[in-house]
Amino acid sequence: SKPSAETSSIDNIVTEWTQRADKPYLKESITIMQVAEQMGLNTRLLSNYINYVKGRNFNAWINFLKVQETKVVLLADRTLPLSDIAYRMGFADLASMSRIFKQIEGMPPSVYRQRN
Repeated sequence: SKPSAETSSIDNIVTEWTQRADKPYLKESITIMQVAEQMGLNTRLLSNYINYVKGRNFNAWINFLKVQETKVVLLADRTLPLSDIAYRMGFADLASMSRIFKQIEGMPPSVYRQRN
């Protein structure tokens, strides 16, 4: 089925938001209400979009975005301690980053850095 005009315009809004230079998804404990407000969208609309189009709930989607950025930072500066990266990426702590990173990438960040 052809995506509705509404879905494609939300696509554009969400994509623009994820590509913002200030990387708002790295803010610790960001909420869907804050994100919806930044995007100028209704919270329920955004929630449904993320669930159906991204195939994840809001928190899982934010974690996915954080992990993509974490992968870049891990390799960009190999001397940067993992705990510093966890803080920069807006994870609660290193243990939290490692757990979430492993869930998404299938290996902890330390192993990812060694292998890449």
